[in-house]
Amino acid sequence: MGNGLLPEEHGNNGIGPQRTKRPGNRFEPYEAGHVPGQRPLGVSNLGLETPQLPGQSEPNSKTPSEPYDIDEGYDSDQVEAYDVAWHQKAAATAEASDYAKWEPAAAEFIKSYSGLGNGWVGKRPLGAGGFGMAGLWEKRDGNGTLIEQMVIKQMGVRKGIWRPEMPMEVKMMRMMKETACPSVVRYIAYRRFLHDQVHRIYMEYCPHGDLRRLYKRYRRFRLYMPEPFLWDAFYHLVEAAVAMRSGPTDGSWGGHEIVHRDIKPGNIFLDTEDRKSGIPFYPKTKLGDWGLARKTYANDPDNPSNLRMAGTPGYKPPEQKDPPLPIFETHPVSILAHTNVWAIGATMFELMTLHRVHGFLLKPQGDIVDEEGIKPSQTDRNPPYSSQLSKLIQDCLRPIPLDRPTVMELRTKINPHRDAIVKLTREREGAETAEPSENERLYYIGNEIKWAKTGDWQPHERDKDSDKSESGFADPDLSPIQYPVFDDPGE
Repeated sequence: MGNGLLPEEHGNNGIGPQRTKRPGNRFEPYEAGHVPGQRPLGVSNLGLETPQLPGQSEPNSKTPSEPYDIDEGYDSDQVEAYDVAWHQKAAATAEASDYAKWEPAAAEFIKSYSGLGNGWVGKRPLGAGGFGMAGLWEKRDGNGTLIEQMVIKQMGVRKGIWRPEMPMEVKMMRMMKETACPSVVRYIAYRRFLHDQVHRIYMEYCPHGDLRRLYKRYRRFRLYMPEPFLWDAFYHLVEAAVAMRSGPTDGSWGGHEIVHRDIKPGNIFLDTEDRKSGIPFYPKTKLGDWGLARKTYANDPDNPSNLRMAGTPGYKPPEQKDPPLPIFETHPVSILAHTNVWAIGATMFELMTLHRVHGFLLKPQGDIVDEEGIKPSQTDRNPPYSSQLSKLIQDCLRPIPLDRPTVMELRTKINPHRDAIVKLTREREGAETAEPSENERLYYIGNEIKWAKTGDWQPHERDKDSDKSESGFADPDLSPIQYPVFDDPGE
């Protein structure tokens, strides 16, 4: 079953593509490169490709020297094929009950015209940032049974920042879709609403939130995360990094690779469990939020100068600091796959130690701890985490990029540990519905962590965190969590 995304056809009235209604109030997009008037190709559920104008360039290039927009967050490709009708507004006015639950902008967004077919209804906002917001839309049948869910991310909603070109985030997500990597949030389609000057990306919904929310909840309950889950999360992050480095198996990226530049817990999402072939009681970890990602290559003349600025302090490696550290002023190092490796290491450091990277990976002035990198990560967990896990995280955080393992070396070292965990769980009776042991259990579904007992993690004075808010908007269908209160530097 298709997901009902509106098609675009080429109008001749001077205002660009128009929406076309098809029998049964169903809307299907044309396949990439399909010429209007021809019989459209079939598309599978949530696997469709956005349409293109005849002659429009693909999101990849076989020539590393081909020019591309690396400095701006928008691409120069034609985007008229992605427009809804000119008169169609995205904006809407919410009801009083919605304003009572959410701030005005979020309430109006979730009640707005989605660009999807009949039966799709905005459920709730998921998150908001400086350049837009995201929300959950659902489709239900006549009996109220849930059929499909989808996330809509809207950009360009701040006065004075509208750019009509396609956001670079769309191009990066389309490139990642070519890799068929299951460890990244899946891109579905893109639409542009000229009337309201907004761009919208349609993508899969990961129902269990993000790692930032999970991490902050575990901190507040003083609980260490189970080691099997850390290996599983490490595995998925490295799979995403391999896809960014290697591209599709057909080699169509032609020497290019992608640097994410914003890998951190808040941009890593928790999907449903992989009950068929993975660990049945853990959510699949998926990398998302590609707004700062850029395509580059080894001898790119604009790298590193144009790639240093963006990112989040603590998750940015030494070679990305701006202005550059003295060692990199005389010997500049490009921002490439090793930059993704650092950010993965910083994320895993937080998940394992529950210490904030800002306080432990950086000195107050923002420098790396020392030339040797961080010391092997130690915790007070009983039993302790394995030395193999600790050492791999430490290796990812080495200050000199060439001293870090490559993404393929990481995969080679991580896979045996993760494979052994998968094998043990698959050997259990009723493997697809197997329950975790107490040491394996992860509190990630809804607000179930409120039933957990407090643990023995001890915060450091550098862990003091005044921001106890969680990522995004609270789900109104869940009862709130009553957090334990501690009288120490971590609270």
